[in-house]
Amino acid sequence: MENIAKVINRSSNGHKMASEQSDKKDLGKGTKAVHSGTSPSENSLNTPVYQSSTFFLDDNAYQMWQAGTPRAPVYSRYNNPSMRAVEKKVAHLEGAEDALVFSTGMAAICTTLLTFLSQGDRIVTTRNLYGGTIISLDQDFTRFGIDVHYVDVKDLDAVESALKEKETKILYCETITNPLLEISDLPELAKLAKKYGALPIVDSTFATPMGCQPLDHGFDLVLHSVTKLLNGHSDILGGTVAGSQDLIHQIWYKLRNFGGSMDPHQASLLERGMKTLHVRYERAVTTASQLAAWLESH
Repeated sequence: MENIAKVINRSSNGHKMASEQSDKKDLGKGTKAVHSGTSPSENSLNTPVYQSSTFFLDDNAYQMWQAGTPRAPVYSRYNNPSMRAVEKKVAHLEGAEDALVFSTGMAAICTTLLTFLSQGDRIVTTRNLYGGTIISLDQDFTRFGIDVHYVDVKDLDAVESALKEKETKILYCETITNPLLEISDLPELAKLAKKYGALPIVDSTFATPMGCQPLDHGFDLVLHSVTKLLNGHSDILGGTVAGSQDLIHQIWYKLRNFGGSMDPHQASLLERGMKTLHVRYERAVTTASQLAAWLESH
């Protein structure tokens, strides 16, 4: 049986990941949802559950660990083939170079934001967000000395005024807001963020990669709570972030330190759920359209 370190090593290779992303860019989203990320061993159609906390070290794995290389194949908090398969699937669906998975959506959000925010830094966002995000921003981020500035992101003039007023590290919003279902103008928000040197980050949980790919609209990082539509079966919690390899590597170090890692069994269930994402999304859109038409006529 293939050495576990080699399996993780292969799946950890960033250049191979970028090459695979390029190879798959012309495939349909449904094909990506089913086949991306899989690296079957022993001719298994599905990725095995690598239910192991630690792994044997070969020379290459030891050198990676000693050098502090992201995802060194040592410990499942650092990397695990079951997790890596899902990360690659998310990255391919989002058109990203790389991705990470987390134990919960809030772990993904907080770890990502705290990678780039320090005491005295400013984040511009909106109060029309998922409630858990607002609670954390109000109760935790402010306690760390981070300036959280709220603005109506539908008002682009107000957003520009806020970005112009004071140096801002992050502009944060949601593609479709939870729970009010308002739509953010991602291309214009991304332009404003980059005009004033802010990092544009979006939570695209409600849109999923089937409905919107924020990286194509100028955003640098896209988050999801996989608890909802990406998994689709209401049997796990989880989160993910996708973006450039450089940004994802920076976030990985904080994921390693904070410990919000997804476990292999979660990852296996998520991989199963994502294989039907395209079918579930199409049915949801069809049903919603029919319901809207019926309500409009009554």
